Amino acid sequence: MKTRSVWQNFILWVMAAVGFIHSFQFLVYYVTAFVTGIRMLDAELLFSGFSNPRFFGQFQAMLMPVMALLVENSRQQRRIALAALLGLALLTQWCIAFTLGGRGLWLGLLVSHLALLLINRKLWRILALQAAAALFGFLLFVLLFKLIPLWLGLDPALRDNLRTSLSGRERIWQWAWEMALANPWLGAGPMHYSATYNPIAAHPHQVVLQWLAEWGFAATLIALALGAWGLLHGARHLRQASANELDAGLWVAIVGALVLAQVDGVFVMPYTETWLAILIGLAMARWSKPTTPSRTQRFACALIAIPVLLVLGKVLISEAPTLPQTANDYMNQHHTGWTPRFWSQGWIPM
Repeated sequence: MKTRSVWQNFILWVMAAVGFIHSFQFLVYYVTAFVTGIRMLDAELLFSGFSNPRFFGQFQAMLMPVMALLVENSRQQRRIALAALLGLALLTQWCIAFTLGGRGLWLGLLVSHLALLLINRKLWRILALQAAAALFGFLLFVLLFKLIPLWLGLDPALRDNLRTSLSGRERIWQWAWEMALANPWLGAGPMHYSATYNPIAAHPHQVVLQWLAEWGFAATLIALALGAWGLLHGARHLRQASANELDAGLWVAIVGALVLAQVDGVFVMPYTETWLAILIGLAMARWSKPTTPSRTQRFACALIAIPVLLVLGKVLISEAPTLPQTANDYMNQHHTGWTPRFWSQGWIPM
């Protein structure tokens, strides 16, 4: 059990380290804008590693609760310096969130934290810590992008935080529903929503509609049933006296990502999906009773793993090394650019 706990904490600290690096880069880029004499504050140029700000928001929906629980754990262990450093990184993440104007991120964090408070009020410290980080992050945002630019006579390029429209989502949702009705049994195929060109987006920005359109009604109902069962199981665990900040942080991160998936492509981006799968795995390890698999179960897993390893091996050995060149050749031949990004190799003809 101790070894398992060490590995769980290690994974969470790796995630927090990634968030700390992004926070540090953001502040360095901000200072660089003045040191180099460029004096241009463009929100989309002050963060790196993601081709679209919304993808970074998907990661933040899981990152911020994890950072908050690690801050609280460090405080309880009287590691004040580490808690302060993580707290500064967390409020910087909130500053980035206000800079990029991710409404779905704010909604996901709000709903997930309120749900936690309704389930177990004893875990209120996570909510209080996140609220404090959001407040100080907003004050940092006002300082960096309102007061300082006003003082220096600059006009920062920011996203509108008070947008009220759906940004065309109502149309792509309607097209996804029409595709689901046209392919009710098995759907149009994984990621095949993007095979039909539309001028707005290559995916529906709504996970249930995407599953319905691409996988069909039966697979979607199974997925929703499994998800509901997992959330209820987690909620029952959180109501127990043994639940702590680690359980609360995992719950908030997972639920926040699921809420964000109702208005964004959380289940489209591999980076987001990977972190979500890791957090769900950690939650299952904590919230499930340990069992010893039978010999038949071990043999079945090993048997299933063989074709998976063969396919992955073939991809890594024969396709991965030439993937950039293959993508460039296809784009040069068909003049498609990176649209849609998911099928830039040409698996779906444009």
